[in-house]
Amino acid sequence: MAAKLTDEKRKEFDDYYQKNRDKLPICPTCNTNNDVIATVRGKPSMDLLAYATEGHVKLSGCTKSYNGWCKKCQQFI
Repeated sequence: MAAKLTDEKRKEFDDYYQKNRDKLPICPTCNTNNDVIATVRGKPSMDLLAYATEGHVKLSGCTKSYNGWCKKCQQFI
């Protein structure tokens, strides 16, 4: 079970991932990036795991690198 994320840590992650929001790719299936979130490669910290569990980023594992995850289409981009 993921650790509970503190408000301070959530803000830190929000600030980091939101500043790069405009760089996320467009989903080739739904043709928008409105539902695309950042993907994170590698072993996450407990805080990052909690942030991903909340649906703010998608963990992509250690071996594959992706540009984003479409929450609507449920696919890596």
